[in-house]
This record gives sequence, structure tokens and C-alpha cells, in this order.
Amino acid sequence: MRGHTMTLPARRFGKLGALSIALALTSLTSSRAFAQQAPAGTSSERPWPENPAKEADPPLIPPPGQDRLPTSTSGTELVPPDRERANTVVVGTTDTGSPDVRDARIKALEERLAEDEARLNRLDVGQRILKHLTFSGYVQPQLIIQVNNTAASSNLINGVLPPGISANAVIANPDGTTTNNDYFRLRRTRFRTVFQTDVARFSLEVDPFPLGANNIVIGTIVRDAEATGIAHWSRDVRTEFSAGIFLLPLRLELFERSNVRPFIERSWLVQSLFPSGRDIGAHARTYAFDQKLLVDVGVVNGQRLDQPDLIRLPDLNQAKDYYGVVKYRLGKVNLTTTGYVGTGQIVDTQLLRVKNYGRWMLNYGLGAHHVFLRRLGETLVSTELTFMQNMDIGTAYPFAVPSIPTPFSDNVANLMERGFYVRVEQEITPLALVGYRFDTYTPDSSIKNNARDTHAVVAVLRFSKNLRWMNEVDVVIDNAHPEGSPPPSKHTFIYSSVLQAGF
Repeated sequence: MRGHTMTLPARRFGKLGALSIALALTSLTSSRAFAQQAPAGTSSERPWPENPAKEADPPLIPPPGQDRLPTSTSGTELVPPDRERANTVVVGTTDTGSPDVRDARIKALEERLAEDEARLNRLDVGQRILKHLTFSGYVQPQLIIQVNNTAASSNLINGVLPPGISANAVIANPDGTTTNNDYFRLRRTRFRTVFQTDVARFSLEVDPFPLGANNIVIGTIVRDAEATGIAHWSRDVRTEFSAGIFLLPLRLELFERSNVRPFIERSWLVQSLFPSGRDIGAHARTYAFDQKLLVDVGVVNGQRLDQPDLIRLPDLNQAKDYYGVVKYRLGKVNLTTTGYVGTGQIVDTQLLRVKNYGRWMLNYGLGAHHVFLRRLGETLVSTELTFMQNMDIGTAYPFAVPSIPTPFSDNVANLMERGFYVRVEQEITPLALVGYRFDTYTPDSSIKNNARDTHAVVAVLRFSKNLRWMNEVDVVIDNAHPEGSPPPSKHTFIYSSVLQAGF
């Protein structure tokens, strides 16, 4: 009857009608009085809220004139168990404007807020580390099938095949292994954790199954272990000061981690000079102009992570190696220039002597990406040209390291090296990608026909962001050889398949 007036005359109903009219007037008067006291939206006339979750929590302090339990118990557990409801100020229907009542309500509200903030702070302390900590990892089970011609066969003894043995037959090795080239293996099993705040970062990446490139077993499961302090010079300029084991950013392909690179291995130059791409040292990396400019300068031991004596002795000479990188992003094009200078060494284990020699590297890189056909996806092109002197560490070619001269006090005969690659990738919708890469590496450019050329074709299927399948075919023509020997003309066909899963 709220909101309506009675228009029928009372005499048609007699005493009963008069009584009904009186009750109606009384109800109307009470409703209006209640409407004047109750805050807006608290009466039973309020429709069902559009967002029930927003209405779940009861008021922190009950409205004046209402001493009743909340219609929903959601959120009431935020009040500590020992908090008595009697401690909450309940205001009656009188003296709603009294200063004492208002002061008591404000005091109760402040106490309630203080208790809630204290509880939230205690919860925040327990979870604070998780706000800055991230975990990632991936595994790359791999199938390798390799076919060699006679010159590339691992069955050669004194340069010829034993009678009745073919180039790809499986025979025994003196170390207890065989010459089998077809097998499954775990190419990479990485787990990475990073803790980062605005001013510091700690990163650690390990490989519990430490098998390196070129079948070189690395003596440590650690891949990255880096401590970083971050200085913010302005809103757009910062420098990261780091020390530990880290990837040497000497080429564009070394900025790219193995879990995102479509090609299963990096180019042959990197596999020969930096099989794992890592060294131990310190560096400072500066970002500016909305991260378009990157400048990285560092000092390292010069003893690669893949070299056999790294664990026993991280550096074999007192001299340190230095590098500098300038990378600039101009729209969709990346330009990179890298310089490296240092000191290598030859250790003569027979006569127990060490010969030091200078080495350097200069690299130029260009990368670009563009969408030519939207229905296909992005096209990526990258290329790098590298000039070096005495940079090879001898893991792939023992003859690519300078020899100790005679007499010992003379300088070594420098080996001028050169490397180049061009790489094209094309997305075919978000589900697939195809790519081609040609790379060549010359361990001594003064010798004619002295290079290893590789043609690689890769096809990648992306089942999800956590699962992809890479299939790569490499055709290798290897003519690298020492001075005075003919080009070996080694031909190798390699099929590699990797199913990568990660998080």
C-alpha cells in the first residue's frame, strides 16, 4: 500500500472499513518515517544488485538505526574471531546526529581499518618473495640421423676405411663407445629462475643433463648464474651491472635463447668459437631511448664454458678479454656492431710451457622483420659478417689454434678467420614456421677452399605456446683443413627432430 492513497468512502464498509483505513494510514505514516531515517538503498524496496559479489561484504560499521546481522555472511570472516560484535558501535534510531555518536563511529571505523591493514601486511610479508620470483623451463628430446660420405666417416683409420667397413657402419672405439650416429638424446633440459626487483636481479639456469654442442660434455650443469644491480638514471635510461656466467652478446644469434630459436643449433662459427656461448666475468648493459639503444661493455676470463679445464681453473692466463656491443633498433630493423679483444694461450703439457697470443673479433649484424602477407604472418631476415684473428678454441678443429713457434720467444703465426650467415624465416599462420639458413666459417682465410658450408632447412609446428615440434635438415660440405693438406670434401646429411615442451 506504500505510495498510494485511499479514495473509497469509509461508510460503504462500516466499522470494518474504517478500521482498514486507519491501519492503512498508520502503515503509510510509518513507511514515510522509516524512509526519512534509513539511508538510501537499505530498505526492502531495493532491487537485486546487478553485481551480487560487490554486495557480499557487509558494511564495516552498521548504518544508524539497524541492529541486525548481515543478510550474507560472505566477508565476515575478515573480522578476527576474538572481535566481539559488541565492540561495534550500534546507533539507535535517536540522536543520529549526536557528535558523540559520530565520534564513536569514526573511532570504531579507524580501529577496524587498522586491524585489516595489519592482517594484509602479515599476508604480504609471507608472499612478498613470490611477487618478484619467476620460474621457467623446457626440455628438448632429440632424434638425430646422420649420413656421411667416406671422407666424413668416423670409421676412418689413418685416413682409410678398414676392409669390409662402410662409411656409416657401427664399429667400436678405443674409449668403449661406438661410431653410431643415429640415436635419441636430450639436447637440452633447462630450468631457469629469476628474482627481480626495481634495483636488483638474480638469475640461475641449469641443465641437469649437461650435453653440449658437438657432443662436448660440459663439466658443469650451470648455464647462467648472474647477479645484477640496476641503476635508473632517468625514466628512459638505465644500466644493469652484472657479474657471473652469462651469454656473450657477440652476435645477434647469441641474443636469442635456444627455447625460442627455430633452428636447433646456432651457426657453425658460434659452435666452433663459443659452443655454449658463455663465459665468466662482469659487464654493464645500458638501455636508452625507449630501449632502442643497447650498449654493453664487459670483461671476461676468455676461458669458454665448454673448455675442459674451466672447473679446475676458470682462467689460464692473467690477462682478461674485453668486448663492446652497440645495438640499435630503427623501426623494424636491428643494427649491431661488436668488438672483442683479448689473449689466448697454448698449453704444452709435454714441456710444461704456456704461450700467449693476441686475438680479436669484429662483427656486423643486421636483422629485419615485416608482414608482407597478413594471412601468412611475419617474415624475418637476419645476416652477420664476422672477421677474426686467433679466436677459434680448437673444439671442432684442433688445427685452427695457433701453434707454439720455434724459437719459443717468437710470435705465433696468426690465423685470420671469417664467418658469414644469412637466415630467412616465414610464419605460416601462428601454427607453423619455415626457415632457411646458409652459414659458412673459414678457420684460416689465407688458405683457399678452406671453409665449412651448411645449408639448413627447418619446419616448426606450434601446437601451443608450451609445445612445438622442430624438424631440421642440414646439408654440410666441410673443406676445413690445415695448411699443406688438400681439402677433405666431407659431405654430411643430418636430420634432426626436437619436440620441445616448456613453461
